Amino acid sequence: MSVKQSGRNNMANSLGYSVFLSTFEKQKMHLQGVGKNHPLVFVSLHISEEFSDTYTKDMHAMCAWLNEEGFRIVADVSTKSLELFQVSSVREIAKLLDVYALRLDYGFDHAEMLALAKEMPIVLNASTIRVDEVEDLVREGKEILAMHNYYPRCETGLDEEYFLRITKSLQAAGIHVIAFIPGDVLKRGPIFEGLPTLEHHRHISPYAAFMELTLKYHVDQVFVGDPGISAYEIQRIQSYCDTEVIDIPVTLKHAEYFYDKEVTCRIDSPSWIIRVEEARLLKKADEHIVPNNTTTREVGAITMDNDSYLRYAGEVQIVRSPLPADNRVNIIGHVSPKDLSILKLVKGGMKIRFVREDM
Repeated sequence: MSVKQSGRNNMANSLGYSVFLSTFEKQKMHLQGVGKNHPLVFVSLHISEEFSDTYTKDMHAMCAWLNEEGFRIVADVSTKSLELFQVSSVREIAKLLDVYALRLDYGFDHAEMLALAKEMPIVLNASTIRVDEVEDLVREGKEILAMHNYYPRCETGLDEEYFLRITKSLQAAGIHVIAFIPGDVLKRGPIFEGLPTLEHHRHISPYAAFMELTLKYHVDQVFVGDPGISAYEIQRIQSYCDTEVIDIPVTLKHAEYFYDKEVTCRIDSPSWIIRVEEARLLKKADEHIVPNNTTTREVGAITMDNDSYLRYAGEVQIVRSPLPADNRVNIIGHVSPKDLSILKLVKGGMKIRFVREDM
């Protein structure tokens, strides 16, 4: 089944990966067994730091392994790729490496893209394509996707306004849009500053970046730009894809019975806090909550009302905007600093779960 046939929701429910020739041997152990559901993998065929006398042989071996494991390869090609593989057309590269789709980078005119689109799935550069250039591709092409760039250099990633405008216009034209999040282990060199599409994702957790792309920006699929992402982050992402429960990584100093419990954001929660609907029901009848750590409530603070708040004792909230100290409100924990952006994504009625922060 093609990506186009499988639909937007199925695309969003699978994480794509980037595979690099220079880090492939390190990545293999993490990729083994992952390809059983035929996820997409992104492979660039024109990274100058990877060129060597054995480049084409090594790339062929890598792609053969990925295909054997069940991955579908999206190969990023330019006119430089033609020189490297000593072929006259990208069709020959596609056949040689058995790729699922070609992402056409610089060096190809519109006529070439249209001709190729009639033969196989192609992926456009979402970050630079003009929407008025894609109408005939969508109309006549076999399958058209659009993938944003990732940006290795700090301060060069896309801003929110541009990203949203391009993404929405491409989706309105009927094109599925893909974007990148950074990894948290095995960052891509030589800069090692992460490979996000959006600049403000560069130093947050992969999970938080994934959640923003999914719930706020509504992209159709998310790829990890860097070679490595930890099992902890993959577990958080896959958990949401499977259950639509939003995991919030936290450290609790009190009320540790909240760890791993699925609770609800009250539907009438204001923008500055998340009110946990079930909190007072989880409080033991004979439990006394004495005032403790009643300091200023910063963003990410997890609070519990103490006995001084009378019938509200046991109420749990997550702070989304700074609030002053209140001697009736204890701070019992904090959301992981790299996951704070998740809090603004939680709407009334959504299910959340406190999970232990990965230390």
